[in-house]
Amino acid sequence: MSTITTAKGEFQTTGKHMYDEQNSKIDPTKIAYFIHPKTKAKCNVITKPYLHHCAMCHSHSTYIYELSNNQMAYFCECIENGGQWVFSSTVVPGFP
Repeated sequence: MSTITTAKGEFQTTGKHMYDEQNSKIDPTKIAYFIHPKTKAKCNVITKPYLHHCAMCHSHSTYIYELSNNQMAYFCECIENGGQWVFSSTVVPGFP
């Protein structure tokens, strides 16, 4: 399980599902921004996220978010401890 902070507040992720503090599912297309985990900068989502193969492991589908800091964010469920959010300045292959 991983924690990320957004306009909807902090939420937990388990695979492709997101849950808020009340354990209610969050619609992944309604996320307005992320707080970058290292820089703590607010990164607005600038396009509608789309479901695509994970750019890290290519073994599952995940939502890809294009962010205002010229990065993309997505959740890889194969990274240690049940998955992690990836923030990348590399364009995700297949990005529309």
